[in-house]
Amino acid sequence: MKKLIAITGTLCLMLLTMTMTTRQGMTATQEAEILGRVVVFVNEGCHYCQAFDREIAKAYPKTDIGQHLPMVRVDTFDPPKEYAVLAKEMCFTPTILVLDSSGVERARF
Repeated sequence: MKKLIAITGTLCLMLLTMTMTTRQGMTATQEAEILGRVVVFVNEGCHYCQAFDREIAKAYPKTDIGQHLPMVRVDTFDPPKEYAVLAKEMCFTPTILVLDSSGVERARF
């Protein structure tokens, strides 16, 4: 759990840095198009994924960062077509990817 908290802190710091470069007056959708998104790969039976959902994912949309950089939750066993290739690469869950607006991976936790 300590590792999950440390990873979350690092992720939040990185996302905060990214959102500081956004322009004022833009809608969240416009900013998301510029910034990208956070993709969290999970498995339903994963206890760490359940802890992530309970302690982090639930609160994330209510944060300033969450309003600027949307989080997408992807089940590695049943991913949407858009994330199928990435889901096959996941060895551990939860795995958090930060993708830019072009879909290029910028960070992995």
